[in-house]
Amino acid sequence: MVYTVLFAFLTGACFTDLRRNVIPNWLTMSGAAAGLSLHLLLHGWEGLVYAACGLAAGFGCLLVLYMLKALGAGDVKLFAAIGAIAGTEFVLSCLVYSILYAGVSGLLLFMWRRQIIETWRESLLLLFNIRTERIGKAWEEYAASDNRIRFPFMIAVAPGALTAAFFWIP
Repeated sequence: MVYTVLFAFLTGACFTDLRRNVIPNWLTMSGAAAGLSLHLLLHGWEGLVYAACGLAAGFGCLLVLYMLKALGAGDVKLFAAIGAIAGTEFVLSCLVYSILYAGVSGLLLFMWRRQIIETWRESLLLLFNIRTERIGKAWEEYAASDNRIRFPFMIAVAPGALTAAFFWIP
């Protein structure tokens, strides 16, 4: 039952993110509410705590990436809802796999756009600025740069969730 709800939720999120490059609040909030309600109905108060912990884990981990301007607020709420539906362990696994898939996707886009040299140069400059303690300004300049590769995070979340489900579904 839990994975059916998760699959339906991720399908809707994938469709809207790929089509309009946005994950609407009504979808993420209803996903979180569904997860909390489902676990409350299935397991009582312990289920509600389980879902709330998953929600907090998904939200907290992605909030850091949002603050670094690595992704949007919709992605933060998406992972909060995934955590509410599937729990802490699943959302953390999904996050790790999604970041790995995002890295591979970004590398492929770099190669396709032939920006790999520019990006390596900017990355090395950013690392140098970290070393010289000018990280705040350097990160803001990099985040505002037009050279950054941007793509819907659902390109990485969908296979990340499938990979996590492969290892978690009994």
